[in-house]
Amino acid sequence: IEDSTPSEERHAETLLPREIDSLPLNGRNYLDLAALTPGVTRTNPVANQRFPETSAVPGTGLSITGQRFINNGFVVDGLSANDDAADLPGTFFSQEVVREFEVITSGGIAEFGRASGGFVSIVTQSGTNNFHGRFYGFLRNQRLDARNPLAPSKDPLTQAQYGASFGGPIARNRTFFFSNFEQTRLHNAA
Repeated sequence: IEDSTPSEERHAETLLPREIDSLPLNGRNYLDLAALTPGVTRTNPVANQRFPETSAVPGTGLSITGQRFINNGFVVDGLSANDDAADLPGTFFSQEVVREFEVITSGGIAEFGRASGGFVSIVTQSGTNNFHGRFYGFLRNQRLDARNPLAPSKDPLTQAQYGASFGGPIARNRTFFFSNFEQTRLHNAA
């Protein structure tokens, strides 16, 4: 984690591609990266449902420096990414798509606007002059998990996430593309 504090008044933490790629996130929700920043917590850390809030993006409740989760601003590639109906992030991104992730806990500049809590800013991947791609898959299964010591048996769980990304040039040195597909299959019913 790199501290990107240009002045004494602004407090921010930035995660770079190497860190984002190597951090294990259960569920691969890019907003879980925010919890690595001092002063940031989940608003409902014990909720087990994927959509505990009213946003279409799972697990978006972040409290930044004690503010309510609806007081945060979300910026993607320099543009507002807020769901204005719920004041939560309006788009879900795979961890594979995020190139740079920054949480500004205080001292946000005017260009972000309208949020009294904090700001989550991400920069997405882009294509390059070389074609590159990646296939990936992640599995969680009750056979590999330990049993809760207070439970008579293991809870049923099968969680599989898999996907692929591909990027490259359309016109060398001018126009590029990057695409990603990811799917999650979750079975946790008895």
